[in-house]
Amino acid sequence: MTPIRIVHIADIHLGFTGQGQPLVEDGPHAGRPLREVDVEQAVTWLGSTILEQDPPVDLVLIAGDLFHRANPLPHAIAAAAQLIVKLRGAGIEVVIIDGNHDTPRRVTHGSPAKFLGALGARVISETTSRIGDHDWNSPRLRNVVIHAVPSSVDAEQYRELMPEPGRINILLAHGRQQGTLDSAITRGDTVLSSDLLRRGWTYAALGDWHAHRHQPLADAPAYYAGSLEALTFGEAQAFPPQESDPYAQGGMLLVTVDLHTPPRIETVAYPDRRPVLHLGSIDARHLSAHEILDELERRMEGVPANALCTVDVQSISSDVYGAHDPLRIRSIHARCVLLYIDWNFRDDRMSQSDEPAVQSRLEDQWRAYVAEHVEASEDGNWLIERGLALLEQARISRAAHDEGE
Repeated sequence: MTPIRIVHIADIHLGFTGQGQPLVEDGPHAGRPLREVDVEQAVTWLGSTILEQDPPVDLVLIAGDLFHRANPLPHAIAAAAQLIVKLRGAGIEVVIIDGNHDTPRRVTHGSPAKFLGALGARVISETTSRIGDHDWNSPRLRNVVIHAVPSSVDAEQYRELMPEPGRINILLAHGRQQGTLDSAITRGDTVLSSDLLRRGWTYAALGDWHAHRHQPLADAPAYYAGSLEALTFGEAQAFPPQESDPYAQGGMLLVTVDLHTPPRIETVAYPDRRPVLHLGSIDARHLSAHEILDELERRMEGVPANALCTVDVQSISSDVYGAHDPLRIRSIHARCVLLYIDWNFRDDRMSQSDEPAVQSRLEDQWRAYVAEHVEASEDGNWLIERGLALLEQARISRAAHDEGE
């Protein structure tokens, strides 16, 4: 038979608004969250690039987290609908499973992607599902079987799931497999067992980890597609670039499969991915405020103006922090779209202070509040980053105002 061409994508997160929520300044999207628009533009690129492939693509697999939330807003819904209409209009089959972000808290609410079924996509939520034989509109796919495992499925539900002899068997699953990346499984994550991935699938299309083309098991053809855009600073690319950085690129996986040979996997990189960069750590134990800013300026050399950046300043004293020139800090911030400086104070600050806990720094109060009220998750990390960024902006604005008086 002629090889089947499959596009594997995941973790698109339509509706994501991002750290610090910088806004689009001009053009048709002026006033909207920049990161929300970034993701929508990546999806537009995705649809056009899939249609440009030669030979043509037969099947698109979306391995969960098409949406960032289980109740997406109109812009996200419109972008998803446009993608499916474009693909189905070209005769390309589409299968979507729910990820942990787009799985509703209550089953009665239904999958946010369910409406895409009316546009011709096959949407799988709640339970495992098999798609094959006459489920397909395209006769080229009659020997292809998709074994779908959405995020809400536990190990008991996929215990009996096995490849079918004489078929091209694709596992489509959303969850974490503890592999080579240093990424912990936290409460609420769906865990994919190594046994599941090693059952002899032709290919396993995975979602949940955002590192592009990550293969958790060397002896199984199972891969994470990763996200088109780096979404959090936890996914930031090292700057200057480093070899083997798992977050160095994003894109789609183009997978060619047949019955008799291992799958051929190609990366189609997204060329307009916004740089999200980690500028490393600065040890401030023996540096003055002026020297810290000198080092921050050095770290910013070569950073693209459209980048989102983060840098850690370690072991800074409160006296040195208070001596910073706010106008110079503001000029450093202005070198890119967003610069988040994670100030980490020396432990001796606490022992030297006789003030009650309620008088602690606002940053520490905010971290404690989020930790108390929000479970450890990507959303909790986002809330912390968002709050700290706003506090930093307020401090700089106030200092600039005082300087001008």
